[in-house]
Amino acid sequence: MNWHCPECGSTNDDSISRCMCGYELDTPVATYSDQADGINSLLPGYSDTDVLLQITNPAKKKNDVLKKIAILIVSLGIFAGTGLFQFTLKELMIVIVVLFIHEAGHLTAMKLFKYSDVKMFFLPLIGAAVAGREPTPYSSRKALVSIAGPLPGLFIGLFFVVLHAGMKERIYYDIASMFIFINAFNLLPLYPLDGGRFFDLILFSRNYAVEVIFKVVTSLLFIMLAISLRTWLLILIPLFILLSLKRSYYVYKATKGLKTELFDASIETLKLDEETVGRIRSRLDEKVLSGKRSLKNLATLVDATWQRLFNIPPSPLKTISLLFLYILCVCFAGAAIVGIAASIDRGSVYLIKGEHDQAISAFNKALEVNPKDSGAYKNRGAAYMNKGQFDQAISDYTKALEINPKDAEAYNIRGRAYYFKGKYEKSWEDLNKAEDLGYKVPPEFFDDLRKALGRQK
Repeated sequence: MNWHCPECGSTNDDSISRCMCGYELDTPVATYSDQADGINSLLPGYSDTDVLLQITNPAKKKNDVLKKIAILIVSLGIFAGTGLFQFTLKELMIVIVVLFIHEAGHLTAMKLFKYSDVKMFFLPLIGAAVAGREPTPYSSRKALVSIAGPLPGLFIGLFFVVLHAGMKERIYYDIASMFIFINAFNLLPLYPLDGGRFFDLILFSRNYAVEVIFKVVTSLLFIMLAISLRTWLLILIPLFILLSLKRSYYVYKATKGLKTELFDASIETLKLDEETVGRIRSRLDEKVLSGKRSLKNLATLVDATWQRLFNIPPSPLKTISLLFLYILCVCFAGAAIVGIAASIDRGSVYLIKGEHDQAISAFNKALEVNPKDSGAYKNRGAAYMNKGQFDQAISDYTKALEINPKDAEAYNIRGRAYYFKGKYEKSWEDLNKAEDLGYKVPPEFFDDLRKALGRQK
């Protein structure tokens, strides 16, 4: 077979081993024009048709929907099981709902933009995600998808802020806090958070070197933030991004070559067909496979190159409009945070500042207004605990439990108060009750209590 360069037309019949474009002409390097049979030198065991079918999967199976539901349910179950190591049962339920609504925002935007194979799944101990494929992946659309996740949660969070301000129920404050802080956190311009993806798509992806610098710097900042928050597993996300930069470099090289090759053609008019798959495969370096010589891996790389090929930055007007939309989202998130801060009663502020006498006085006034406010009893009990007045703390937590008998946190803190009073049997009963209700008592505290009771594990 005569191998030739697709750009300058040089062939290995010209008695040269390398053309001016850099192609090795004495080594078989298949290009799309040499692929009448759809076979390519990059994993030649698979034809371009095989790769295309792996990417597009046009033969939809009847059980596709059931499979996606099964993935969601199984991943949710694993997430919930592992989440009990991090949260109380009540907190875990709130987190699951918040994550589900956040990802539903992304999913809805994907559906509006005609994404295919859209599915949602949970990541144990980390969070949740939505995956899908857009036939014509314009960066402006992907930017809109990225900020569609936080918006619904911020609206819902603000709604619960209003409820808490009017009814003073602790549960409304907890729900509002979770909705607001998780979604506001995702708006931070740190890759790979939603805000970071947004800025990468509309600004930094215009220049590959700037894009890499942005990803490296923000990934390192993300790692520092995760360490400061002691959320160790979140470190895995930016580490994965950093490790994927090598592969993204090969994808970038292939895309750069394709854009040169298609200089006279309109990229927007292209379709992902066998010929385009062949073009992409001819540009991909063998090293990018990293030893994973499977059809699935090859199809993933071809699709990633196709997606990057359409990474056409939005026009200046669209860019300004998108930035304005992001600023509006950030302002809304700021208003929600201010709202949740303002909804904290004065007693809680004193408690946070360590001014316990003022806190007790403020909670006394709150209980005069609403004697059934279990949160006020718990907070006043916390102030008494901090002052070492354990009898008063036990009394307040007992009243809180009379109002809400299934408050695991109240059982936990009353159990600790009993422990400091030397009433170890009552402490044992309360802490076990707290665990039964979903609260995770630190094992070392149970060990100290067993020693005090003279019990073995």
